[in-house]
Amino acid sequence: MPLLRGMGRLMIMASPSPDRPARARPRHTLLAVALIAAPWMWFVLRDHDGGLADVLAVGLPLVAVGALLILGLVAIVRRRWMPLWVGISVFLACLAAVVEPRLPRSAPLPERPVKIAMANVYDRNQVPDAAIAALESRSVDVLATVEMNATFWERLDGIAALPYGVVYGELGVHGRWPMTLLRPAGLPRSRVLRVRVDAPGRPFVLYVAHALNPRTGTSAFAAQQAFARSVVATASRERRPVVVVGDFNTSDRTLAYRILDGSLRDAMREGGVAGSTYFGGWWPALMLRIDHVFVSTDWCAADGSTFRVPGSDHRGIEVSVGPCP
Repeated sequence: MPLLRGMGRLMIMASPSPDRPARARPRHTLLAVALIAAPWMWFVLRDHDGGLADVLAVGLPLVAVGALLILGLVAIVRRRWMPLWVGISVFLACLAAVVEPRLPRSAPLPERPVKIAMANVYDRNQVPDAAIAALESRSVDVLATVEMNATFWERLDGIAALPYGVVYGELGVHGRWPMTLLRPAGLPRSRVLRVRVDAPGRPFVLYVAHALNPRTGTSAFAAQQAFARSVVATASRERRPVVVVGDFNTSDRTLAYRILDGSLRDAMREGGVAGSTYFGGWWPALMLRIDHVFVSTDWCAADGSTFRVPGSDHRGIEVSVGPCP
């Protein structure tokens, strides 16, 4: 009997006390809250690493779907809700990061608007006649194009409604009013065409850009940021309003976009939701908006939209811009 009583005391001492789970529960709750909140730190940290962060930014739609599926499966297998809640949080944070830079902004309608269209028509376009017809059908005041060969330029020169034009390399612009090719002013001439457009009563400087493609690695994102800063710096020194259009190869989720949007006005977001513009191959899954129109902050915009360009893997963009009232 003494032996049994001694063993009973040892078992009582070795067994967990009733208050231990109560102490563990707060730790589990804090861990759960931290895991669910962690994905939203993206909005705090995304500008601290312009290389890797931008790579991740481009892939956010895939991260969103992958996290929800994988963590949902883990929740089913382990019969625990926590992985599913974390997956939902990752999905919602990624969704917010994708949608936020496309949401419409409120601004007055421009006075005496200039209707501008821009398209990357693709230098190996197999249906040039259809592409030219699509561009001509836009009935705009100014038409900017990138990635076009000499044959395309000759055909664009034949658009009667746009008698004036400036072409340099694979960049060009045609319009209703006289234009003057300007010096690069520190911008890379092969990447930016700088033109004065003498629109009656509202002359402006137009930049037509075709920025570097970032597929070569994280260093290319740093180059994109440097390019964006050079555009912003040059635009800030202009004496006339500036309109910046082009294929920037820059997702609206990257730091380079935020550099441009921080100093200029994203015209495609004024009064409407901005849509994706790149649809080559499997890339539509990434929901990329890489073609943009920016204007000086004293100019407003309205009626932004995209349109199909036959033979191209980009959608054209169109918007009306002009002095704010």
